[in-house]
Amino acid sequence: MDGGNWASIIVAIVVLISAISSGRQASKASTTNSKVLAETEAYGRARAIDTATIERQEKELVKLRARVEKLEEDEDVSEGEKKDLRRENEDLRRRVTILEEKERSHG
Repeated sequence: MDGGNWASIIVAIVVLISAISSGRQASKASTTNSKVLAETEAYGRARAIDTATIERQEKELVKLRARVEKLEEDEDVSEGEKKDLRRENEDLRRRVTILEEKERSHG
């Protein structure tokens, strides 16, 4: 073999090694890109689920706040009614006491 053939063989080996290395790098890049794409899609799905959950919870919160307001209003009315009933009860007790005293004094 002469010097030209060796040079061609060396060049061919370098090209072969470069091709193999490039193929491996391309494969790694493809795998990395696939993983990134899968993670991006998974994040997008998770984000959509989170957004839907937050919106649903906000609607539920609005309903719950309305219920609490109504219950508080009802409680205020009940407290007012309790006070009125207490007053009426006191008045009735006084009247009964007066009637009992009158009955004792006449009887």
